[in-house]
Amino acid sequence: MESHPNNNTPLKGLITATRMSTVRAITNTTNKHLIPLANKPIILYAVEKLLSLGIQEIGVVVSKGEKDIQRTLGNGSKWNVAFSYITQEEDNLGIAFAIHSARSFLGESPFVLHLGDTIILDDLTQARDYFLEHTVDCLLLLAKTKNAQQFGVPVFDKKGTIVKIEERPVNPASSFAVCGVYFYKPIVHTLFAELQPSQRGVYEISDMHTHLAQKKYSLQYQHIHRWWKDRGIYSDLLVGNQLLCSTLSQRASRSFEHTVQLEGVVSIDPSSKISGNTIIRGPAIIGSHCLIHNSYIGPYSSIGNDVELHNAKIENSIVFEGATITTPTPITNSIIGKKTSITNAPSPLTDSYQFIVGDNSTIYI
Repeated sequence: MESHPNNNTPLKGLITATRMSTVRAITNTTNKHLIPLANKPIILYAVEKLLSLGIQEIGVVVSKGEKDIQRTLGNGSKWNVAFSYITQEEDNLGIAFAIHSARSFLGESPFVLHLGDTIILDDLTQARDYFLEHTVDCLLLLAKTKNAQQFGVPVFDKKGTIVKIEERPVNPASSFAVCGVYFYKPIVHTLFAELQPSQRGVYEISDMHTHLAQKKYSLQYQHIHRWWKDRGIYSDLLVGNQLLCSTLSQRASRSFEHTVQLEGVVSIDPSSKISGNTIIRGPAIIGSHCLIHNSYIGPYSSIGNDVELHNAKIENSIVFEGATITTPTPITNSIIGKKTSITNAPSPLTDSYQFIVGDNSTIYI
């Protein structure tokens, strides 16, 4: 099949941000793409990556009735980019369906699809340049992983050419995963009509890539190394937070009380107050207008805005805005939701705990 060269039309960007059916207490009230990692909504990492590629028009695929994504991103003027919101009438129909939903916005432009729950730290300008300067219909990004069965997995021939993509195979044909950023020529739009829903009931992006390969379009790939994808389990958020905290630069240049100890890379908003016998061991990030007194904050902790910690001990955790923790009981590997309060019981109870827990929560004791 003849490949399609570029027509010098500027790249457009597309971000998927529909609400997912993931069972997680946090996503009952918050779109997963707005969950903060290193104190920034996940979707903003996708926006920043597309901006780094010089893209000035970005479509965002959202669920029917969605308002929080639009409220967070606005019209794009903050970044000198134009956002267009594409409403998908039905959720959970697959990534290929999201591309189909954005057909009118994308037109005949080449485009970069960035999944809204994926973070890539690698510089992608070289991949962009290769895609634009060569006759490539689709450029995939691949990364080695120990859990290939949880992703789309490329199958190679003896020459190293991709011949198909298997979606979440029980026995992966390779140790590579297809990451959540894809470069496409508009020819991909013609393939949607040939797709059928998978056993999961969705239009798989892996099937579209397989069609490209089998029809002899130019399906190529490059390797990346630092990436993260939310697979719908809470521990993924902690792993993503760790990855991003490892990239922090130290901002806590102002002085604190002599009893306050900062170790390693610690980012603290100037409006936050740190006092008493407090130890903050980085990498860690503290948001704005926090009050932290006589507390320990360990590595890979993200403390959101307006959080109060008194006599608290927390490590490798994500604390959302407005939370209050006033118990010395150590908290690790945890995700604390907005305006949550964790404190000691009013009166000691022998060998018991007191919980006020919402639906689909997870508790380890």
